[in-house]
Amino acid sequence: MAQSLCAQIGASADWDPWYPERGGRFEMAERICAGCPVRVECLEYGFDDPWGWWGGVSPDARERMRAERRGSGVAA
Repeated sequence: MAQSLCAQIGASADWDPWYPERGGRFEMAERICAGCPVRVECLEYGFDDPWGWWGGVSPDARERMRAERRGSGVAA
């Protein structure tokens, strides 16, 4: 996903807004993802990942989405 904003911004051992420390916040990732042209594709790619920020969606929100899909009979 070369067009993704996160690929253009990058991360380092000292700064990674997509995988904050336990209890950390995702505000920077949320702002970056909000304007990303491949946000939907990113969410699809990382949908089942229990960690990190994918497609502008937090791990907790993706878990709720997965539970909704299971409840409705839609394949994840």
